[in-house]
Amino acid sequence: PSKLPAGRRDVVLLDAWVNDMVLRLQQSAGAMGEHEVLKEAQLLFSIASHELIRQAATQCFERAHLMGKIWWSEMELFQRMLQMRKSENAERARERQKHAEQMEAMLSQVEFLKAELAEAKSNKNGN
Repeated sequence: PSKLPAGRRDVVLLDAWVNDMVLRLQQSAGAMGEHEVLKEAQLLFSIASHELIRQAATQCFERAHLMGKIWWSEMELFQRMLQMRKSENAERARERQKHAEQMEAMLSQVEFLKAELAEAKSNKNGN
């Protein structure tokens, strides 16, 4: 990383790079799964944030340190949200499986009761 002070040109170039990369990601998002898109976006913004923090550090280390701290806190929150979403999806899948099993058991019970009813009717008519 350069220790030279960052100028306006560096920020403009970083902004153009981020815009280009976001556009590329949006264009290729259809061919990727949601999880993969999120990981790619996180990587992209991590790289951009790291560079922006590096640029800020050449003028004020404390500002850059605070920016980094805020960025990592955001990333921790993002990871927690992803984990919560995974857990919720897993819970929904378990619930769907449970309901499917209950439905199957009910359908089996209905078939059993239909057979019993048919047998009872047959026995009643036969007597």
